[in-house]
Amino acid sequence: MDTEFMAAAIQCAREGIENGEIPIGAVVVLGGDILAKGYCQDRTKGLLAHAELVALSAIDRRKFSVADRKNMTIYSTLEPCIMCFGAVMSSFVGKLVYSLKAPADGAVRLFQNQVLENGSYENYRIPEIIGGVGHQEALSLFREFTELKKTGPYADFARGVIAGNHLF
Repeated sequence: MDTEFMAAAIQCAREGIENGEIPIGAVVVLGGDILAKGYCQDRTKGLLAHAELVALSAIDRRKFSVADRKNMTIYSTLEPCIMCFGAVMSSFVGKLVYSLKAPADGAVRLFQNQVLENGSYENYRIPEIIGGVGHQEALSLFREFTELKKTGPYADFARGVIAGNHLF
C-alpha cells in the first residue's frame, strides 16, 4: 500500500515540476482513501507553501477528529523540514512515509535523536516513520528538475538532495 500512495505523492511532485516548482509532493491518507494532496508552491505562493503544509491545511479545514488524525498517514517525496515535521506532529498524523532524505534541512533525524535522548514531547507524539519508499522515482524527478533549472537556490538545493541520496 505504501508504494501505491507514494506514487500519488510522486504524481503531485510531477505537477510541481510542470508548474515550475521543485518536485516535492505529499498526500494524506486515511483508511485507504487519499484525503488531500499538495505539491511545493513556495516559488509561486510563498515560502510557507511546502507540499506537506498544503496537504495538511486541506485536512485541517475538514475538521477531522484527533482520533481520525492519529490513523492518517502522510506520504512525502522528501523528508520533511523542521516546519513540516512540526506540522505533522501538531496535526496528530500517526505515520509519515517519505522517499528521499533531505540532507540540508531534514527533520526526521533531529526528532528521532531528540526522542532517543530525552523521550517524547509532552504534548506531541512523534509519528511512525518509514523512509526510502519510492526512492528511485523521486530521485529521478529531482534529476529532471536540475536539468530544467540549472542555476539558483532551488537548483542548488535539488543537487544537494541528489548528492545526499546515492544510498538510502
